[in-house]
Amino acid sequence: MPLISVHLTVKDSAHTLARAVTSSLASLPADAELVVLDDASTDDVAGALAPITDRRLRLERNPRSAGVGAARQRLLDLTDSRVVATMDADDVSLPGRFARQLRALARDADYVFSPVLNVWDGSRRVRPGLPAPISADAMPLHLLVHNLLCNPTMAARRDAVMAAGGYREVVAEDHDLWLRALARGQRLVRLTAPGLAYRHHASQTSGAAAFIARAFADPQLRASYREFVDRRFGVEATWLDALWSDESGTERMRRDLAPLRALLDERSASLGAPQRLVLSRTTRLLAMRLPDGRA
Repeated sequence: MPLISVHLTVKDSAHTLARAVTSSLASLPADAELVVLDDASTDDVAGALAPITDRRLRLERNPRSAGVGAARQRLLDLTDSRVVATMDADDVSLPGRFARQLRALARDADYVFSPVLNVWDGSRRVRPGLPAPISADAMPLHLLVHNLLCNPTMAARRDAVMAAGGYREVVAEDHDLWLRALARGQRLVRLTAPGLAYRHHASQTSGAAAFIARAFADPQLRASYREFVDRRFGVEATWLDALWSDESGTERMRRDLAPLRALLDERSASLGAPQRLVLSRTTRLLAMRLPDGRA
């Protein structure tokens, strides 16, 4: 049983896969494996990996495409490591990523995430994400407003993921898992140092709005959010329809989001000053939805 297993699902991304794999292997300890699941790609995934002879690499294949949630769950079923981590086929793991995450998991976290370096195809532009840690106490407040966690930066205790129910076949399978984890009192943190170079490309950008709309309309994701709010905060998420709508700049929006703003103010009072400062960036997203920019 390896200490950590990195799970990478790939669908028609053979041209970027080798760099994602080699960068992750370079950041992993000896007691590790990286399992690539080819979700019925039409390009040559096996050929892209053929030059890589690292014994820690394993390739599995779905004969028919299962979808992202089912593919991620199959990777859980195919492995038995104490820690599971995620990686995407078009990103690059940065040095030290997994060592930092393993240390955090050995302390008291159930799930550990990292900021990213944002890179754009066809450009030398690099923009770092906010290099600020988010504590386990602050994380539920951020997820009340939006999902700020980058899935391919995740490392987690296997028993925590399984206790939360693993992955489901929903539109946003990662967001769904994290809401269910928080509903069960599990501890999610984000570190300071970036763990990943996160690639932005045209097809990803063009499909983002449609993906978000489908995710926010998903009954299972909405139920997970409501359960999270009920179990972590003991209130009903009366603001969900407003929060996940595309409406902005109206007095109705101010009224409907007022209970959420009040809850954030109440629960953030117990956080230290650095965590309140980081949270203020998230709460600005609410202000942007209101007529005068003030939540």
